[in-house]
Amino acid sequence: MTKEMITNDVFDIAKRIKEIDENYFVVYDKKLCRFEVHNKRQKPDTLSLVLPYDRLDCRAIDKVLSTRTQHIVKLLDELDKQNEQLQQKQIKEMANKRIEECQEFLHRSSG
Repeated sequence: MTKEMITNDVFDIAKRIKEIDENYFVVYDKKLCRFEVHNKRQKPDTLSLVLPYDRLDCRAIDKVLSTRTQHIVKLLDELDKQNEQLQQKQIKEMANKRIEECQEFLHRSSG
């Protein structure tokens, strides 16, 4: 089997994640070499989150907490802000490009 359920670890991270939500459980995927957090309530695919760390430590708990649905409004607001900034940057770059094209055209026309 390529997936191993983690129930005991040095820092009790799996246990502490389960305390966040009793339906959570931690799995190590040997084939993909990664830790995953699953949720029994999500069926048939229980995968909730792939942890971007090569070991279980307190970062895993922080990551699980940050992805909880209670934080969705904050995350969506941050995403909207980032999208707005990106859109403004793209508009500015496009305007600057058009100004350069106009300047080149005027330079060629007058010369």
